[in-house]
Amino acid sequence: ITGMKLPNLGLFFTFSAFYGGRKTAGDEAKKLFLEKDYIAARPKFLEFMNAHPNHARMPRAKKLLDITNKRIPQQLYAEGGDLQGRKDMDAAAKKYVESLTTAEDTLVEKLQDRLDELVEFYIAEGTELFESRQYEEALASLGKAAALTEEGKRAQNNLRAKIVMAQGNDLAAAGLYTLAIKKYDAVPKLDRTLTVEARRAGMKAAVGMVGDVNKASDVATLRLALKSLNTAREMFTPAEFKYNDYITSLEAQLAASDSIAMRREMGRSLDEAREVLKRR
Repeated sequence: ITGMKLPNLGLFFTFSAFYGGRKTAGDEAKKLFLEKDYIAARPKFLEFMNAHPNHARMPRAKKLLDITNKRIPQQLYAEGGDLQGRKDMDAAAKKYVESLTTAEDTLVEKLQDRLDELVEFYIAEGTELFESRQYEEALASLGKAAALTEEGKRAQNNLRAKIVMAQGNDLAAAGLYTLAIKKYDAVPKLDRTLTVEARRAGMKAAVGMVGDVNKASDVATLRLALKSLNTAREMFTPAEFKYNDYITSLEAQLAASDSIAMRREMGRSLDEAREVLKRR
């Protein structure tokens, strides 16, 4: 039939008649469009337009494709909400993120709210795993939060800092003060809000270390303990810091050690000089 326009009353005899002749991808696209499955309809519209660039229904196909593109973000948002309601948070997050890439301003705010909800879920899950000392699983959960929002990234760094703190505490409890202090020193770089807590823990570990240094002559250990105590003294008030005597003792031990090392080095140099003269 040519030269005639039939009013659209919601009754379709065939989709082939809409796009003319035999059934094409355009017929499938129109069917999916009417079923409101815009995500599946879009590639079918594109397939039809690429295969039939001169088709009489091309203007209509382009118009429907434009409408489809505008409605896809809303469909993704709805599907994400359904998945979230079924507690499939990972799949929901993918839907929301995909929707956000092409969503209009009116939908963006709703999507951000949904992403914030998912971040809260991942943070709560990660915190629970951390408290049960499942550190790798906790970091995996917070990694998902970090991929969604800036708040998720901050929460991830905070959790990493807490894990490092916990590891330092375990090392200090085992008497491995040197390793513990190195852990504490790494905490502020991950989360500045834990700086005071980390410095206080490092100070206590350094004091514990001083109890062992009298039995050892490890200069590196002495220097690490002195560095931690000096850092703590700069941070805390005199009322909080009561370890000046430890610093004085460590400085004296290091000075003595340096003096002995210097004399030994001088002795080696003299021995080498004598050997040179002897060979000459």
